[in-house]
Amino acid sequence: MSPERDFVPKYDAGMFKIDDHDQTQMLVNRGLGSAEVSWRVNNRPEIAVVILRAE
Repeated sequence: MSPERDFVPKYDAGMFKIDDHDQTQMLVNRGLGSAEVSWRVNNRPEIAVVILRAE
C-alpha cells in the first residue's frame, strides 16, 4: 500500500522512464520502514545504491 493508500500504485518500485527520449528517469525503491501499519506484505525492505557517471 502506498502513502496515498493505493493498493497498486503507478510507480511502485524500479526504474521508470518519464519521457520518450530516455533523458529523464526515476528510481523508486521500497525503503526500509513502514508508515502507520507495522507489517509489510510482499514488500521486502530495500536500500538503493545509485552511482552517477558522466558520459
